[in-house]
Amino acid sequence: MKILLLATLLVIGCSSKYESSSETEFGSKIKSAKTLDDLRLLRNEIFARYGRVFTDSSLQSYFAQKSWYKINPEYNDSVLSATDKRLISDIQKKEKELETDKDKIKKLEAKLHEVKTNKEYLMLLTVCKLVDQRLAVPD
Repeated sequence: MKILLLATLLVIGCSSKYESSSETEFGSKIKSAKTLDDLRLLRNEIFARYGRVFTDSSLQSYFAQKSWYKINPEYNDSVLSATDKRLISDIQKKEKELETDKDKIKKLEAKLHEVKTNKEYLMLLTVCKLVDQRLAVPD
């Protein structure tokens, strides 16, 4: 009975499509991903490895080109292991971080444009004053 229980635990523990060494490699891919697009592909790769059919045509086309991708018409999210769910969660956290960074960059760019615009306005105002002074006729 103990052997059966141990064998069952081993099978359950290794049911992820990302076994220990692959999981470490996948974790490295997550850490090194620099764009939201990279992270999106990594997150969806987890689903694709189980044969999920994607409604997004760009994802479906991307994974259809992979030799390991085989469509599973019976796919549902219940096939995902705890490891898969943790990896998905890790990716989603990084996606949120990048989104936040992206928003910060947009705000900084807007401020920079505002400063640039103000600087241009001040330069134009200065030029106008100089022109005014030159055109002013002494009494």
